[in-house]
Amino acid sequence: MAPRRRVSTPKGVSLLKNKWVLYLLSFVAICQLVTYGMEQKWESTILFVILGLLAHNYTKNMIVVLLVAIFGAAIFSHFIKINEGMESKQEDDNEEDDEEDFNSSHVDKATTIKKNLENIKNIVGRGGINKMTRETASLMKQQNKMLENMERLKPLTEQATGLVNKLEGSQLLKTMAQNKGKFQRASEQLSSLKNLA
Repeated sequence: MAPRRRVSTPKGVSLLKNKWVLYLLSFVAICQLVTYGMEQKWESTILFVILGLLAHNYTKNMIVVLLVAIFGAAIFSHFIKINEGMESKQEDDNEEDDEEDFNSSHVDKATTIKKNLENIKNIVGRGGINKMTRETASLMKQQNKMLENMERLKPLTEQATGLVNKLEGSQLLKTMAQNKGKFQRASEQLSSLKNLA
């Protein structure tokens, strides 16, 4: 019998089936997801999961699935950082330009007010400003009536306060408090008489 010939597999293929490589990639994937969560990069987290699911549809090899998900999400996250950096630089440039325009140009108050009124008219619509003016005038009338009523009630509240102060110092409250039990018994007797009649 002829000796068995050992078929050598290329090194790359054996790495795709090595369990230690799978463990290492699983650890890296978990660390990457935790990092995205801590930095609140939810887009990258969702992309990681989607890429993993899509790769799993094409191959059942988890090493390939994890590699696609890890590198795809990392590249996406890197491009987001670059774009945010560019946007913040553009915003800084725009702010500097605005400051220069503000410092170098004369502010025309009448034109500014006119433009603001036109913007308000566009937002509110035709007749909207007149309607708002009428409603404001109506509210002011109601507030004035309320103030007048409060002024009329002021002497009454002062009289009521004085009356309460007088009652607290008088013997009437003390007498009523001492005879409370008598009043309750009298009330009970009256109610029993009504029941008899």
